[in-house]
Amino acid sequence: MTSPVDVVLVEHAADLGAEGQHVPLPGPATRTSGFPQSVRFPRLAYRVGRVREWLHDNPPPVRCRDCRQVVAGPRGLSEWYMTTDAVWAATGLGPDDGYLCVGCLSRRLGRPLRWSDLAPYPINHPDQCRDTPRLEALKRIAWHHRGGVG
Repeated sequence: MTSPVDVVLVEHAADLGAEGQHVPLPGPATRTSGFPQSVRFPRLAYRVGRVREWLHDNPPPVRCRDCRQVVAGPRGLSEWYMTTDAVWAATGLGPDDGYLCVGCLSRRLGRPLRWSDLAPYPINHPDQCRDTPRLEALKRIAWHHRGGVG
């Protein structure tokens, strides 16, 4: 069984400062047993802040839902792109169902990815990311066909 303190720490871990300072939280849950949580748990508050800081500097890699290849990570080439809603729906995935590399997206569509499959958003600008060669070529073609817009 979780105590109110556990709930407050889990729900508001992001509200703790990097050095464990107490950041006032709205509502009566900011204090438990008469003491702020950073006074009762200074080491935990400090550790939560340090983990948050480390995750900001070292984000975990984003992986393809099907093949588990790194789609975007802190280092190296990526396959970070956006398709049109119709193309994504044709894969059978919902809007929040993860990411696919270009190869797995093509496999789910049953055909190679076309330049017209990419949505006209800034993420699809050819110089936006350090893309893999197959995605960079596709973005450059889409950029050219759209007249440098999108």
